[in-house]
Amino acid sequence: MQFTYQLIDIRQIDEEILLQSESLADNILAILCKVHSPKQTINKLLLKIAELPKPKRSDFLTKLLILTGLRGWKVLALQEVKSMSITFDIEENEFLADIFHQGEEKGRLEGRQEGEATILQRQLERKFGSLSQDMLDKLHKADSVTLELWSLRILDTNSLDDFFS
Repeated sequence: MQFTYQLIDIRQIDEEILLQSESLADNILAILCKVHSPKQTINKLLLKIAELPKPKRSDFLTKLLILTGLRGWKVLALQEVKSMSITFDIEENEFLADIFHQGEEKGRLEGRQEGEATILQRQLERKFGSLSQDMLDKLHKADSVTLELWSLRILDTNSLDDFFS
C-alpha cells in the first residue's frame, strides 16, 4: 500500500468554501482561510450565531473569538458583537469569563497598590511636610513589595533622603 497526500495551508483556501457549508463549525473555520473582508466574514458568522439557542450561542461565540484572536482580529470581533447586540452572559462564557476575571484581579491589585502609596504619602507628609513631585512620582510608581518595605522604614527614618535611599 502506498498513500500520498498534499499538504495545504488553510490560509490558501478561499473562505467561501467553508462559509457555504451547512455546518456552523465549518463556517467558523473560515476565519482561518483566505479572508477578503474580516469585518464582513465576522458579521456573517455572528448573524448565524445569533440564531442559536443561548448555550450553543455562547459556545460558538467562544470558538469565533478564539479563532479571530489567532488572526489578530479579536478586537474587531468584539466590536462587531457589541454593535450587533448579541446577548450572552460573560460569566457563562469560559473564554470571556477568564479574560474578565484576569482584568478584575489586575484592577484589584492596582487599586491596592495605589491605596498603599496614598497612605504612605500621607504618613510621609505628616512626618516630613510636603513632598517634591519627584518623590511623589517615585512613591506612586513603586511596586507593592517596595511600598511594604517603605511602610516599615517610615518608623525608623529621620529624613526623606534616608527614607528613599
